Amino acid sequence: EVANACAREDGARAVILGGAGLAGLAARLQGEVPVPMIDSVLAGGRAVARALAAPRRGTPPLAQAPMTGLGDALTKLLDR
Repeated sequence: EVANACAREDGARAVILGGAGLAGLAARLQGEVPVPMIDSVLAGGRAVARALAAPRRGTPPLAQAPMTGLGDALTKLLDR
């Protein structure tokens, strides 16, 4: 209801669902909302993956802080 109201009453052209607790909800609600629903967790993960894949331009690599408590899939993705 809130996402529809944002589009209808406020003229929103997209709705961003923020926070890990809402991860995956955008895809489930997309069919019920007339504007794009953006999953902030998924969008953030994709942005990180693109940044890690981009060539570094003359800057020394940053020291990586240890990663703890991450799932295997995310650890693999970030460890490239």
